[in-house]
Order: sequence, then C-alpha cells, then structure tokens
Amino acid sequence: MKAKTKKIFKIVLNVVVCVLFGLVLLLTVLIVSSGGKGYTSLFGTAFVTVESDSMDGDRKDSFKEGALLKIEILSYEEKLELVEGDIISFYDNVSGHRFVNSHRIVEVWGEGNGTVFITQGDKADAPVDETPRRIEEVIGRVSGHTNGIGKVFQFIRTTTGFVVCIILPCLVLLGYCIYDVVRIVLEQKKAEKSKDKERLKEELLEELRAEGKIPTDSESRDDQ
Repeated sequence: MKAKTKKIFKIVLNVVVCVLFGLVLLLTVLIVSSGGKGYTSLFGTAFVTVESDSMDGDRKDSFKEGALLKIEILSYEEKLELVEGDIISFYDNVSGHRFVNSHRIVEVWGEGNGTVFITQGDKADAPVDETPRRIEEVIGRVSGHTNGIGKVFQFIRTTTGFVVCIILPCLVLLGYCIYDVVRIVLEQKKAEKSKDKERLKEELLEELRAEGKIPTDSESRDDQ
C-alpha cells in the first residue's frame, strides 16, 4: 500500500510540476511578446492593466484602477463597425509618454480612413477627451474586465516581479528536475548492482555444483 501511495504521489507531483512549468513558460512568452506594444496579447486577445480611475463610473461595464482588461484586437474593417457606447483601447501620448488608454466612445465622426472617435471616461464629471482617436490608433474593443488582477500583471512586469514570479519558479523547477534525474539514475544503478549480485551468486552456485561441492537441482529432487 505504501509503495502504491508513493507512486501516486510521484505522479501527482510530476503533473503539478508540468502545470507550473507551463504557466511560467506562458507568462514568460506573454511578457516577452508584449515588447514595446504596451499590452500583452494571446490568440487575438490583448490584456491591459488599468492605471487610472478615469473609467470608475456607475455603468455596468465601468471598471476601476487596477483592473485587468480583456481586449478584442480588431482589424481595420472591424474598427469601422465601432459605435457610440463601445469602450475602446487606443494609444495615447502624454508629455512624450506613449501608453495604452481605454475610454468610451461618445461620438463617431467621418468615415473610412477619416473615421475618428470622440472618447470620454465614465468617472463623474470626466471631461470629453481633447484629442479625437484616429482609427490607426485604436487597438481594439474592451470585451471584459477583472477588478484587482491587473495589479498582479503590473507587478510581474517589474524587475522584482519578474524575478519573484518567473526566475525563482524556474530555478525551483530546475532544481526538482535535477533531483528527479539524479534519483532515477541512482535507482537504476542500485537495480543494476542488485542484478549483478544475483548473477554472481548464480555463477558461484553453478561452479560449486560443477565441482560437486553442492548437489545439483536434480540431485536435490532425488533425495526428496
């Protein structure tokens, strides 16, 4: 029973290690792939951390500072279908600092390449944004959010967060893999030594039987 329990424990532990490795690898890929885009994307969906309270309103799809936004990345044709009331994410620029901002469309002007979106935050008394958002500045439409989670992603993108959430887990997983390999090698060597002992024992018995110092198997059966 103990051997069976030990085997099950090893299987569960290996599954957990594989899952953790997959998560760490996924986080690493997402962070690296974000590059200078200002957002992390996966399979046509972008994820952005909200860094201000400008959308902290009383509407159903309003969100707070620190939320993690799920953004549907849009093609040019899909951007032309945006309407008043949609929340869009776009590139903004303040004092030379380029970042991703997300506000609600309050008006749509023009058509085709000349389409621009007038945006505004949901926060009470928030002014209409001074700069119209050109279609090429739009990243996509906000399709959902999770309050609070964005701070975790924001932390992971820092040097300290990357070390704590990526580097350290990788070192732990590497240590476990090395331990597991060493354990397997030692077990194989132990099994090989046991086989060698059995082989030497059999060879010695055969020599003793050949010299007549101990009875053969057939002689032992005859005596019985």
